[in-house]
Amino acid sequence: MKKLMLGAASIALLAACGPAAQEETATPAEATEATSTSATTPNADGKYVTPEGLELSAADYWGDWGVDLTLRDETVDPGDDFYTYANGKWLDSFVIPSDRTRYGAFTLLAEKSEQRVLNIIQELAEAEPDPSTLEGKVASVYNAYMDTSGIEAAGLAPATPYLSKIEGLSSREDLAKLFAATGYSSPIAGWVDVDSKQTDQYIFYVTQSG
Repeated sequence: MKKLMLGAASIALLAACGPAAQEETATPAEATEATSTSATTPNADGKYVTPEGLELSAADYWGDWGVDLTLRDETVDPGDDFYTYANGKWLDSFVIPSDRTRYGAFTLLAEKSEQRVLNIIQELAEAEPDPSTLEGKVASVYNAYMDTSGIEAAGLAPATPYLSKIEGLSSREDLAKLFAATGYSSPIAGWVDVDSKQTDQYIFYVTQSG
């Protein structure tokens, strides 16, 4: 009986592990297929358009598995200069986009993130959700910012209450309170941090603000 139970348990364990093992085997192939759809040829404007509609300054390789070994410069001894060994061909062949002063993986990530966030905000703005919700507040701020005609028509009227408070100041104490109020900023800023010249103590730093 014990042998029968042990055999049944072994079969059940193998059956449970089977799909997981198959899934693990399939995952890299699926990931490779998914990431190989990125645009590698720029359009007429010099932008690389991704399947989700993002327009990037360089080809999107984010999400590819591992390291691109084709970009190594194998003429360099990795023990002498590992950076050039690992990136040499990329450094020799990559052209910084004309609208950029630098470009790297984090620049590409920033481009993707900015456009994705903008798409989310624009979708909310078009949907016009309830202004009392978080989504509605985001949409309201964006629509108000984009309403350039309304901004021009209002002129300085929205700023008048703030200017009036500044004009009404009569003492340094009033000025200090205003610097701390919401909607205003001080011409100077300060904070406490480690003293860079004596690291066993803290010091109060002062800098230009505004």
